[in-house]
Amino acid sequence: MADSGLPSCNQNHGPMILILAYVLLSLAIITVVSRLYLRSSLRHGLRADDYTVVASLVAGIIGVGSLTRLVDEGLGRHIYCIPPEQIPSAVKWSVIAQIWNIIGIGLCKISVCLCVLRIIDRARKGLTAFLWTVIAFAAASHSAQVILFLVQCRPMNAIWNADVHGQCFSPHITYLAGYIGFGLDGLTDLVCAGIPTFILHRVQLSSRTKIALCTLMGLGSLTAGCAIAKAITLRGVFEKDYTWGLWKPAICTIIEHLAGITLVSLPALKPLFNKLLNVTRGSSDSNMPYGRWPGNVSGDKYGFEKSLKSDGSEPTAMQSFENAIVKTTDFRLNSEHTSQISQHLEDYWPLPPSSVNVATAERFERSNVL
Repeated sequence: MADSGLPSCNQNHGPMILILAYVLLSLAIITVVSRLYLRSSLRHGLRADDYTVVASLVAGIIGVGSLTRLVDEGLGRHIYCIPPEQIPSAVKWSVIAQIWNIIGIGLCKISVCLCVLRIIDRARKGLTAFLWTVIAFAAASHSAQVILFLVQCRPMNAIWNADVHGQCFSPHITYLAGYIGFGLDGLTDLVCAGIPTFILHRVQLSSRTKIALCTLMGLGSLTAGCAIAKAITLRGVFEKDYTWGLWKPAICTIIEHLAGITLVSLPALKPLFNKLLNVTRGSSDSNMPYGRWPGNVSGDKYGFEKSLKSDGSEPTAMQSFENAIVKTTDFRLNSEHTSQISQHLEDYWPLPPSSVNVATAERFERSNVL
């Protein structure tokens, strides 16, 4: 090979691809199974986003199985290093693997949108309608990509069998469709990752919880990056060295699909996070003085006693009580305004016990002033 100027046949990315695929698949299975177990124990049970992520996982399992066969046929190796009789089989299994990955990625993105819908449902009607539009758009775009694979050659086996004479689309059409599809995938990821960050500021949660939620939901931008990287490396698929040019898009597809399943399932593991928070906070809470709220050393958190004792006159006392009434009313109005979002949000992330207790203490203490 050195005399011909071609790269060495010792180059083989197949094992690396399989290791990555099976590690990510194992993580996806663990998170989805844990999600189903925890969700089934709740009073609401399983919902649409749970079923779609399970369907995406099934497609991922089939896709990894097809990928395994594709690696056996030569994926990650130079095409001139593969026996000629294996090349049609390699092309065939690449088509099968890509179809299942497209289906799985589409279902995963729909599950993300349904997950966000559960958080904002009945609280933001405009965003709800917009997300349903995104779901319909994602379903249509991924269905179109699958259909394009199925009809790009008639008969279909003309794609991988050169002995079959059929009619096929121009490679430029497939190339353009791939770019459009990957661009839509990235857009969907960014939308689903960005919308929750715009509504969390209206929810009464601690800053730590809001930051954790925004970070977790923002991880969807990683899958958007995979879609963009897949579009950049797509050109290699249409080169003569097909089995070598396909390995980079294959890695991007694996990460986008299987890592996406894991990320969308993490927020549903709320009970596990609750237990971890309770364990880590248990020792500090046990050392807290009885009857005092965290951070309240004096026991007079709002300074009502100080303001009343500083001046015993009736006007000063009445002014303090009026301020307490206004603050209590404002607190209750804000609670009603965000109660719907908070109720749905609690299904996805553990609210720190301190934030819930302090909110309850604030309402109780302020009401007592009345």
